[in-house]
Amino acid sequence: MRLLPLALLLSLAPAAAGQTFSAGDFADWGWTTVVFQGSGTTTVGFPATGGNPGDHASVTNTPGAVSWVGTVLHDPSAAWDPATQGGICRVSMSVQALASTGAFGQGQTVRCVVLQNGAVHAGGYAITGVPTTWKPVELHGLVQGDFERIDVDDGSHPDFSSAGAPLTFGFTTANSTGGGGYSLTNLYDNWSVDVVPGAPAAATPVGSGCGVTQPALAADEPVLGKTFSLALTGAAPG
Repeated sequence: MRLLPLALLLSLAPAAAGQTFSAGDFADWGWTTVVFQGSGTTTVGFPATGGNPGDHASVTNTPGAVSWVGTVLHDPSAAWDPATQGGICRVSMSVQALASTGAFGQGQTVRCVVLQNGAVHAGGYAITGVPTTWKPVELHGLVQGDFERIDVDDGSHPDFSSAGAPLTFGFTTANSTGGGGYSLTNLYDNWSVDVVPGAPAAATPVGSGCGVTQPALAADEPVLGKTFSLALTGAAPG
């Protein structure tokens, strides 16, 4: 695991400082299985070697027939308290993915996760593919309205305002099938989330975020703000 230093980001509000959270030790992370449809299981391991470099997360999703299953992973140390640190303008996430032996098709889907008041919200959407070398998977400029709750199908969003409750961050992976079941394993390393404080926005069109223009997306980068929400049957992480 390459340890990334804490970084300060430019903020829309000059008096407030942004922050970059990064995974220093995956063994400290929490995780839970989510079954969006049908049946399935997941397995998560945190091997000490084989990452880029050092430790990493190994995530196996096993959807049953005509099912959709995934995993929520979260870092309890990646915490933001709007009451003391200010509201959140936008969030960007990055993680590196590597296909394990036997991976196929489109690999796994990856989304950014925000936990608040026991609720699990996911935003953005990316597909890992089946990379044979460590591949960056990035979601840029996500705002409050890009996240929807996935443990309850009520369409609610997290509260990024200064009145909101403390938040922690992480990511999800998922696999689905319209036919027979299967298992697929991906490896993940060097996860990080950039938090830029400021007044929250309800929704953000691709290419902008809280009044700040984002870099143009490359052809293989994910479309922002594409969200879905179904009932989460597993227990939410603590």
